[in-house]
Amino acid sequence: EDKFAVFMKGQVGGEDWNTTVEKVTKLKPIAQRLGVTQSQLALAWCLKNENVASVITGASRPEQIVENVKCLQILDKLTLEVLNEIDGILGNKPPLDPARQD
Repeated sequence: EDKFAVFMKGQVGGEDWNTTVEKVTKLKPIAQRLGVTQSQLALAWCLKNENVASVITGASRPEQIVENVKCLQILDKLTLEVLNEIDGILGNKPPLDPARQD
């Protein structure tokens, strides 16, 4: 059997999957409040996140590139308060590494 298919079957419908769906559902009102799509919110969050070194996007159609780039228009809307709200939902913010602090 296809290894990828086996992997995906294990992901969909399991506890981790349900937890992820719950988190994404909780992010939707934030995106709506900011007037953006959830994809744009995700990209903007990655760009503002000091723990993310690079953001690689994908697109299969030119309009998806345009849609992705629109995330740049909301970077200033991602205040510390909004970022903390998102981090609270995701629950995966890594602890600060003292070796990387000035």
